[in-house]
Amino acid sequence: MGRARQYILANTFEAFIGAVYLDQGYEFSKKFIAENLFPIVDKVVNDNLWRDAKSLLQERAQELLNVTPSYKTISEVGPDHNKVFTIGLYFGEELVSEGRGHSKQEAEQESAKKALEKNDWA
Repeated sequence: MGRARQYILANTFEAFIGAVYLDQGYEFSKKFIAENLFPIVDKVVNDNLWRDAKSLLQERAQELLNVTPSYKTISEVGPDHNKVFTIGLYFGEELVSEGRGHSKQEAEQESAKKALEKNDWA
């Protein structure tokens, strides 16, 4: 899922919780959050799901290799309304991985995820 979609989902969930609070009050909202959000908090934290792949990759690459990853568009194919981007992730001049997506951000996240797996940094 692209970063923009995650942002939209997060904002939607926050708005929903706000609507539940306004409609049902504090106690109901507290119970709803406890039943629906608390059970997954440990998994989110333990699996680093709160971190996006690009940020994690940049941290690891700078820490372990003293290099900042860069992203370059390799190709764009398809009509404007349904374009597919291929983005290359580089450490210096070395192509480390490629990712594809319907937005550049989505393709960058995919290439970062592949680089994390390739380097066993995930």
